[in-house]
Amino acid sequence: MDVILANKNGEQIRCLVNPDFDAQINGSNDKDFSLAIQSAEWREDFAFGARLFVQDTEIGGIIGEIYSDTELDRICVQGRTWRGMLSDKVIIPPTNADYATASGTVNSILKSLIEPAFGGLLAVPVTDGPTISNWQFDRYCTLYDGIVKMLKSVNYRLRIRYNVGIPNSHGWVDVYAVPVVDYSEELELSQDSQINFIFDDVRNGVNHLVAGGKGNLSERHVIHLYADANGNISQTQTFTGADEVVAFYENTSSDDTELEKSARDQLEKLKSHKEFTLDAEGLDIDIEVGDIVGTRDYITGLTASAPVGNIVYTISKGTLTKQYTLEG
Repeated sequence: MDVILANKNGEQIRCLVNPDFDAQINGSNDKDFSLAIQSAEWREDFAFGARLFVQDTEIGGIIGEIYSDTELDRICVQGRTWRGMLSDKVIIPPTNADYATASGTVNSILKSLIEPAFGGLLAVPVTDGPTISNWQFDRYCTLYDGIVKMLKSVNYRLRIRYNVGIPNSHGWVDVYAVPVVDYSEELELSQDSQINFIFDDVRNGVNHLVAGGKGNLSERHVIHLYADANGNISQTQTFTGADEVVAFYENTSSDDTELEKSARDQLEKLKSHKEFTLDAEGLDIDIEVGDIVGTRDYITGLTASAPVGNIVYTISKGTLTKQYTLEG
């Protein structure tokens, strides 16, 4: 699989020879890529703002960091993936409005949000799809989080592809919405699939979050949120006694409505969860972030059915491997 270098304008420069390249497409904290080269292989075309990509995939991004280690005689060229770049933008409510809203087909909404923010680098090539009316984005959410949450409401997800265009033209990134594919009914990933995986089932997460908002002492606004055995969050307590796990969350800058929303987001991060990571390169299916898969570990009996949350692509000596992690 070829990793291609292009300049800041998207004009292709060269194909890298036996690159040591990895990209974390949608990590919870990092959405970035890294290319490691020996110092002797350094060339000045590894410039800030240049692009590294794999054609017709979402593997790639913009060079934003160059790290040189003279002791190891090694240089790392790093940057944000395309999803990472979407996470670097914020949806800001219009003047005198509490929230930013949107209506229309999902791809027409994406077009209105993405294309003005990226000056031709990211484009939305289609405008069809289900229609959404008066969608309300969370206040000051990232462009990526806002889009993903909106698309989930209609069972859609993002598809991202680097398009090189006609020969000798300027490349760009296509970003558009497609339906979620649910593989869980037709395919169960397990030992029978001849793949390696890690299954982590966390049952001792926080299930009672106390959130403190504005005010002082006894006048302070406090809300209590609870997670049940299925991970559902409400104001009804399920776990008590030794099974109750409590944490305190503080947000003094938000009003009551925003306090509850931010507290729910915090409890989502802290509550019990399952994490499933697998190397599914041997499977003859093209699973993408947002698609749903079913998993089973026959040894422990652990099972899960959830969307793919992150994919780590590694390219070494021209060979691609993929590692998938399911959403919590």
